[in-house]
Amino acid sequence: VKRNTNARSKSCHYASSLSTTATATDPTANTCKGKAQSNTDAHYQHLFSLSLPEGQCVGLRLCTSANASPPAWISDVLHPKEVAYAMNLPSQTSQDTFFVGRIAMRHALLASHTSSFAALPAVSADDAAILKDEHGRPTMPKGVLGSITHKKKTGVALVSSASTRRRGVGVDLEQTCTGRRSIARRILTEGEILNLGCVEGVTKEEEVLLRFSLKESVYKAMHPLLNQYIGFKEAEIIPHTNGTATVYINLKNGAHASLDCITAHWRRIQVGNAEEEDFFLTSASVSWKDGL
Repeated sequence: VKRNTNARSKSCHYASSLSTTATATDPTANTCKGKAQSNTDAHYQHLFSLSLPEGQCVGLRLCTSANASPPAWISDVLHPKEVAYAMNLPSQTSQDTFFVGRIAMRHALLASHTSSFAALPAVSADDAAILKDEHGRPTMPKGVLGSITHKKKTGVALVSSASTRRRGVGVDLEQTCTGRRSIARRILTEGEILNLGCVEGVTKEEEVLLRFSLKESVYKAMHPLLNQYIGFKEAEIIPHTNGTATVYINLKNGAHASLDCITAHWRRIQVGNAEEEDFFLTSASVSWKDGL
């Protein structure tokens, strides 16, 4: 795949990514192993709370489902409009993923202000409801940027303070091993495929999923700025052993020329002992060029 290297958006990555801190999960190096903490009578579990370069990140796991009607405990931690929105979704799975994502977002918002991991968020009808916009993105309170990802009943939210500079953030969570056919040819450029196998401690098969996750985070961060479809092969991302990543964007319509600094980071998250509970957590931030 031929790239116009002169038209690449600027990529910024920081070697300090591994200095991020977590509460209640005792992460080591680039791996988080944590005992899940329960809240509201074990209806959901805290998996991790991390201060990432892109913002405050919280992961939760839903232990019970809402079934036909919302239980009282959900109304204690979510906005009434959020509960009503979820109960109108067509399936139990979509309800559960919406609930766990919004609960994670409420805890991330709380943690970003208080650094509290165990406290329950207090949400009233006077607060802004975090629903979905026309693109499916979370509608965040004024002055706050946010992104949500989920895998079944596990939800992760990332929040960051907005600034005068236009910016977007993104987060993604992917299992390190899926057992499915490789998606490398579909989501990686030829250059990326040739570059596989250079991340210490990560197999080539895992690295395909890591790069996929990094691209998902970058695309989520870019979308609020560009509002356009972005193909997987319009970006090349090189993950580094220290948890940073170098990002090259080359959109077919040249819209990346309006973007300035892109950061992306990753780490391995293990929330249990089973292989299916081993994940890559990725995050990204994209800024708009000044004066545009």
